[in-house]
Amino acid sequence: MPSRISKDEALARIARETRPSPCVMCSLLEGVRGDAEGALRPRVLERGRSATTLLNGYPLRWGHAMVVTHEHVTSYAELSEETAAEVMKLVRAVAARIEQSLSPVRVFVASLGASRDDLAMTSPHLHWHVVPVSESPARPAEVLTWEHGVLEGTPLEWEALEVLLRKP
Repeated sequence: MPSRISKDEALARIARETRPSPCVMCSLLEGVRGDAEGALRPRVLERGRSATTLLNGYPLRWGHAMVVTHEHVTSYAELSEETAAEVMKLVRAVAARIEQSLSPVRVFVASLGASRDDLAMTSPHLHWHVVPVSESPARPAEVLTWEHGVLEGTPLEWEALEVLLRKP
């Protein structure tokens, strides 16, 4: 079973694993494309034309996925209708796979990108978190926080999760 690491340890690892960049999401996408030496190599679940679904490398709950737009946008107003439609299709698809594979009590979906950098748990790049919740009751403020740390898994645990949630 995955273990928990502290928020401070997770932030230190992210700083070590990513190239200096004002945008962690853009760094993740560089890793998806293989553009940057030393960039993170995210676990891709599904690729679209305008966005990619991947496992969150620092999950709040086991099975936590993200959908990240390929274009660096900071607000919904910047999204084209086509990108918005594709993002929602990807969010729904990964949420359905999470429900079918992990049987959570519920799945939270939250968009945490914002142009401001003074907000907790955000990035200046619009993206969506799809988080399975197994305990009940659970409120968004209790789930969508790093205050209790994040999970880490062994390579075998990550591989098994990726196989479960990857688009067939």
